[in-house]
Amino acid sequence: MPRSRATAAAAIAATVAAAVWTNAKWAFAAYCGRTPEEQALEPFEAPVVVNGVRLNRLLKLHPARPDGVCFVLVHGFGGQIPQWAPLIPQLSAAGSVFALDMVGHGRSQATTNPADYDNDAVLDSVVAAFTAECPRTRRIVLVGHSLGTSRCAQLLARFRAKHIEVAALVLLAPLSEPHAIDRPKSSLAAASVTAINIFRFVDTFNGPYSASVARMYHTADLDTRLRQLRWNQATPTHVVRLAMLGAKVASQSEFEAVNVPTLVIFGEFDVVTNPVPNATNLQEWIRKAPLQFVCVSAGHALMWEARDEVLRHLDSFLATHKIIAA
Repeated sequence: MPRSRATAAAAIAATVAAAVWTNAKWAFAAYCGRTPEEQALEPFEAPVVVNGVRLNRLLKLHPARPDGVCFVLVHGFGGQIPQWAPLIPQLSAAGSVFALDMVGHGRSQATTNPADYDNDAVLDSVVAAFTAECPRTRRIVLVGHSLGTSRCAQLLARFRAKHIEVAALVLLAPLSEPHAIDRPKSSLAAASVTAINIFRFVDTFNGPYSASVARMYHTADLDTRLRQLRWNQATPTHVVRLAMLGAKVASQSEFEAVNVPTLVIFGEFDVVTNPVPNATNLQEWIRKAPLQFVCVSAGHALMWEARDEVLRHLDSFLATHKIIAA
């Protein structure tokens, strides 16, 4: 082999080795274990089987009012229960809290059946798991993040069909623009698992300072970034593909049907669900009920980045609409 080609091959090999080493280093740091905030949720987590699929749920009952209002937390694409850790202590002081790792996410079973990831199947699993675990609860507040906000609008009618009152909606980093997932859907439908794995490797290159993590925060410390890296890498590739292909954003008419007090909080620097049009759409569409519209200085993961602001606005909203019994 000519010396120039040998030099080029050695340079490529060194670059690849450096890339693998860098990612391995950060992955090791990220996977050192759950943080104390995540570990504090574990006593309240347990499996629940819905349509033959084992899902992980969190249920923290209010000690004085176990059958009173319950906050039902609905995570977004690639999300999981620990992402709610900043809100759960305060919410559980006001009422019970229920959350679910959707199929393939967090500690739930990662099936390979596309039907399990269909949007209607996911919505039905939330209702089925909740009614199985909280059979006596008849009043809830739906709290969603990202794609979960769209699913909250879709869940409204489903819970009412079970004679469960939805007292309010809390929509964090809302997703309302259907075209926002059209491009990822078409790309994932055409891509092989190998191609998606290569993209995910590149997307997480440089670990906590990778594009994968950067899109979630405007500003964040290293510990926060490492935790997000672990979450981003935790979802299996086949789940990423199936979950996106099965997802469906709520229609304008579904958002227009919302007729309960609604709190919308979005991050000024959110590049995942850009506030224009995802948040601004809701100002136009939700007109049948009081709407509180709040911008905080944060990116997409605003529960972590703007925790105090989010909790302050949430407390004010619940008090204003007398959702929590004294």
